[in-house]
Amino acid sequence: MKKLFVQFIPTLFALALIFASCGKDDATPSGDNSNTSTTNVSAGIKSYVSQNYAGYSIYEVEKEDWCKDQYLIKVGIQKGSQELHLVFDLNEKFVFKAIRIAEGQLPAAVSSNMSKLFAGYEVKDDNDVEELQYTDGSKRYYVRLQKNSGGGGSDVRVMFQANGSVFCQRN
Repeated sequence: MKKLFVQFIPTLFALALIFASCGKDDATPSGDNSNTSTTNVSAGIKSYVSQNYAGYSIYEVEKEDWCKDQYLIKVGIQKGSQELHLVFDLNEKFVFKAIRIAEGQLPAAVSSNMSKLFAGYEVKDDNDVEELQYTDGSKRYYVRLQKNSGGGGSDVRVMFQANGSVFCQRN
């Protein structure tokens, strides 16, 4: 019996390690937008970063639902104090880069329409406005808003076209 118990301990330990390492990986969409490990970044994404952003290092990778079930891979990169996000589709094709901007840098059409359509909401903080720069030169703007009164839980994420129209939104 003692011999059986001694043989069983390593098996239990191995199983515990396997289950501990089976958390979210970079290939599974996550509804909670939590960070994932950068150790499993694909060779394709690593290659894209090294070829197009020399000297930058990857500091985060996450699957994110940008607009109601439109999952994309967001890769945070930095070089010194410079930081930006590169966004890829689920086939790891580059889609756009997202650069944080101040709310005051939004185009007038976006600010005006945002005020009309989302009266009673405000930008959560300085990290919640991004300019999305696409490969064709077009831009969109992604803004995270929250009710400015009341008990919270009423956040909304909106992607605006440069002309101020809403491209999509997610509550």
